[in-house]
Amino acid sequence: MKKFKNIERKYIEYLVLITLAVCFIIAFYFGIQNLSSFSNKLVGIWNAFYVPLKPVLIGFIIAFFLYQPVDNLYNRISKHSKFKNGTNRVLASVAVMIIAILIITLIVYIVLPSTITSITSLITSIQDNMSSIESFVTDLTKHPMVVNILNFFNIDITTSSGVNATLVNMLSFAKTWVEGIGTNLVNATMSVGKTVYNVFIAIFLALYMLIDKDTLLSQVSRVSEAVFSERVYGRVSYVLDLMNYMFFKFLSGKAICSLIVGAMGMALSYIFKIKYASLIAFIITITNMIPLFGPIFSVIPCSIFAMISGGPIQGIIMVLIIIFIQQIDQNVLAPKILGDVVGLNGFWVIVSIIFCGSLFGVVGMVIGIPIFAVLKILIGQWLMDRKDENKPPLLTSK
Repeated sequence: MKKFKNIERKYIEYLVLITLAVCFIIAFYFGIQNLSSFSNKLVGIWNAFYVPLKPVLIGFIIAFFLYQPVDNLYNRISKHSKFKNGTNRVLASVAVMIIAILIITLIVYIVLPSTITSITSLITSIQDNMSSIESFVTDLTKHPMVVNILNFFNIDITTSSGVNATLVNMLSFAKTWVEGIGTNLVNATMSVGKTVYNVFIAIFLALYMLIDKDTLLSQVSRVSEAVFSERVYGRVSYVLDLMNYMFFKFLSGKAICSLIVGAMGMALSYIFKIKYASLIAFIITITNMIPLFGPIFSVIPCSIFAMISGGPIQGIIMVLIIIFIQQIDQNVLAPKILGDVVGLNGFWVIVSIIFCGSLFGVVGMVIGIPIFAVLKILIGQWLMDRKDENKPPLLTSK
């Protein structure tokens, strides 16, 4: 009888799995057929929740990056302080928050004005040199050797639709594009004032999260224990602890490396008298947060800005500077600060960046590596458990 019950339960499990698979296939089919409307609905749902919860999300991110410094300072204060633990926690949280705000304010105060000046100077330089560049292109297309080459490829340069006009139009487009970048950067910088409210609220929310961290975690733990079984709760807790370690270690270490690399880029730009050093350092710092592809994203605009400021020689120098600081980052900074925290080989690094980048854009390219690192550990442990389950029992001598 028990055997028949086991067989019946097995068939029921198969039936449930098949039903779920069919439902998933149907949902996937209709999702593909109506991909645009489906994605628009998802974006609408996301915006409906994201806009009002934006300060909460920003506050959570701030608290995530500051909770370990707060814990370290709290442990130090508790050893020598006569106050209660709650008071020590408040003191540690407020002190770390003030230090973080002062550091960010100092960086913005140093970098922001010079970056805006660099952008303005870059736009002015392009506008001033545009006529000479257009004249150079016009004279170049009239050179006999260039004319022969263009005639060989049946390219007409005598009409308004010829190469001369095309090249000049391309230069005009490049001018407009670069000016648009500068305008967008300036607008993005000036729009910071519009987000002061969200940041202000987020700081206070982060402060409350840091102060009441143990209470909040205890509440989440009690709810999870009530909802999940003991086995599921243990596994979920382990996965969350692993994600917490991996994300904090990777993102904080990568941010420190990026700041050092950006400072090196600014210093070397000043040494070689390359203009727009602040703008170049800002680009290097931001793009360095993107693993593997970050240097590629930074070398193109930085070398162009260097060429505009001092000609092709400085453009080449800028490329060499980026190669040099990337070698320092990969061979000195990353091993010391990051270590082998992710444990992914080059192939999976590329896959994680491409896959998560296609889903979540630039943010996905940044967080893709820790996500895949967590998946690697979990899959490896699952395979080990399956291997242990399939091992034959040991023979024992009678």
